[in-house]
Amino acid sequence: ANGMPDPSFGDDGIATIPFRSSAEALAMVLQPGGKAVLAGDTSANDSRTIALARLLPNGSPDSTFGAAGKVAFTKGFGVNTMTLDAAGRIIIAGGGDSVARLTRNGVLDPTFGDRGITRHPIGTESSINGVTIQGHDGKLVLTGATEIEGDLMLSTLRLDP
Repeated sequence: ANGMPDPSFGDDGIATIPFRSSAEALAMVLQPGGKAVLAGDTSANDSRTIALARLLPNGSPDSTFGAAGKVAFTKGFGVNTMTLDAAGRIIIAGGGDSVARLTRNGVLDPTFGDRGITRHPIGTESSINGVTIQGHDGKLVLTGATEIEGDLMLSTLRLDP
């Protein structure tokens, strides 16, 4: 029935992915073929780590993504948003005006920024909360907030792909 959990997905419509002691999915994209990529944060012993997982259309972990369907790395920022570019690469962005690009299979892309990560602080405190791909040239357009001289302002940042 409409609005009811889909019994063909996960365990009666729910898929859970364990990461360390605490994890939270904050963004999701669908890849071609119905694979879902979830991104968020995980923490244990006061250490914050970016966590990604990819699920098959039936809700089970995709073993071709990272290790047993999961990827985790510590890079000093939290995830707020994500998208896919035209080549199917995963773009995640968040605090500190940080952006990471990963291959379709969850490996940080060494051809982007510094080993897959780029940072572009605008003010004293800033965060990226939205990301999209500019259609005609593939540039990344990011939006968020930044603090300059005590005032919180809307901000937009555009990056070459």
